[in-house]
This record gives sequence, C-alpha cells and structure tokens, in this order.
Amino acid sequence: IGMNIIVLGAAITACEAKWEAALQLFGAESPTVVTSASLLNALAQDSQWELALAITRQVQEQKVDLNVIACSAVMSACEKGQQWSLALGFLRLMQDKKMEVNVVAY
Repeated sequence: IGMNIIVLGAAITACEAKWEAALQLFGAESPTVVTSASLLNALAQDSQWELALAITRQVQEQKVDLNVIACSAVMSACEKGQQWSLALGFLRLMQDKKMEVNVVAY
C-alpha cells in the first residue's frame, strides 16, 4: 500500500530531530516537493549541508521542482555548515526561478 504524500511529509517532518529516520522514510516513495522540503528541513536542523545538497541534486534529476521552503532549508543547512557561497548560490537560484523569496530565505 502506497503512503499518502501528505502523511509521508508529516512523518518526515516529525522526524526532524532524527534526520536518519527522516531519510529512511523519504526513500519509501518517489520524492515530491512536500517530502523533499520536509527532509531538507530535517537535514538543516542538524547542519547536514553535504547531504542536503546531494538530496537536492537527486530530486532535481527526478524532475521535482523545489519550492521556497525546500531552497530555504538547503540555505539554512549551508549556513549552519559555514558554506556561505553555497547558501548565496541558492538565493540566486531562487531569484533566477522567480521564486517569491521571503523573510525565512534572508
């Protein structure tokens, strides 16, 4: 039985304190913008910037368009890992894609 994407996203979000569990849940179904953003937030909580970048590449290869929440999470992970140029790169990406950059992104 396939999991409902909203339920899966909520379960991943509930695992934010334990990104390993969130990653395991993420692999249960094909990625969506909801599950990707939830996992990227979990990774940002623990400064897992390298893994956040790898997941970002993976979901983009699968043609999942990331939203402001997902990009902001990657920026946060990069910032916590002191990867300032990568964080700024995501800000530029958001601006290039005409995303409505909000206060969270800044």
